[in-house]
Amino acid sequence: MTGYGRGEAVGADGKVTVEIKTLNHRYCDVVIRLPRAYIFFEDALRRLVREEVVRGRVDVYVEIEERGSKNIAVNVDKELAIAYYKAMEDLRVCLGLTGTAHLQDIVLQPGVLKVNEIPVDVSRMWPLIEGAAREALGRLCAAREAEGRVLAEDIRRRLEHLASICGLIEGQAPEVARSYRERLAERLKDFAAVLGPERLAAEAALLAERADISEEVVRVKSHITRARETLTAGEPAGRQLDFLLQEIFRELNTIGAKAQNLSISQFVIEAKSEVEKMREQVQNLE
Repeated sequence: MTGYGRGEAVGADGKVTVEIKTLNHRYCDVVIRLPRAYIFFEDALRRLVREEVVRGRVDVYVEIEERGSKNIAVNVDKELAIAYYKAMEDLRVCLGLTGTAHLQDIVLQPGVLKVNEIPVDVSRMWPLIEGAAREALGRLCAAREAEGRVLAEDIRRRLEHLASICGLIEGQAPEVARSYRERLAERLKDFAAVLGPERLAAEAALLAERADISEEVVRVKSHITRARETLTAGEPAGRQLDFLLQEIFRELNTIGAKAQNLSISQFVIEAKSEVEKMREQVQNLE
């Protein structure tokens, strides 16, 4: 499901802004972008996100503005400075120049001075990061829930339509078995003298039973009922619905193959179209 949330937290140590956006994805894929000095908060932040988001591509952007002075450490590579000085002196003598190398000439050479910025106890920023992240997640979930209600209502309407089609198929089921027996008996008339009427009737009944679609219809109705219950359970429903729709689609294929009836074939095509549309929507549900 798609969504966006933004949160801010301000304290004595600084300000933290967290932005979270989600896109449709089959699994939960969380990508976090933190300033390098705070990278060790990544796992904790990922756990926080996964408490609220079960499915989707999640991009988390964290911006941190520190307050107060920073610790600056300046290190001098004395051995390197001495080496530069000796090299300068050797060059001066070689060229026959007067004077001597000055300190400013040495310290400007690469690597002599190293400036390191040391953040002051970055762990103090975690409460602000957590607070901003929770605020962003709250707004994100609100947006996703609003979208989810719209999608769920669309799926619910399609399930009702699918149930009505299933009822039409069920109404045609007895006619399928009767018609199949009649066609089969007509084709087997030439074997009546060899098999005998009783054996012929038994064989026809056995073959006709294989064309019976009542069990598949019952399973489709059961899956529809479970799908309705899943939508109203108040829990993440995407994967469960995806599985149920796959099963419904499989049963519809079996019904179409077994029935060999024009009306039922048309109903099956219509039903499969509804299932495909629902499966597309379900990929957007958590």
